[in-house]
Amino acid sequence: ILSELLKGQPYKISRLARGMPLGSELEYVDAGTLAQAVYERSLLQEGETS
Repeated sequence: ILSELLKGQPYKISRLARGMPLGSELEYVDAGTLAQAVYERSLLQEGETS
């Protein structure tokens, strides 16, 4: 959905690498896990959904 809404816009969409279950709240994730997930994130290519 995000890729369709932002199509043609100068934004990059990335997927967190690990450590955060789908639907989890950021306030319950420890700083080390969040930092590692962001550090190892991967960019989504146009049309990629997961």
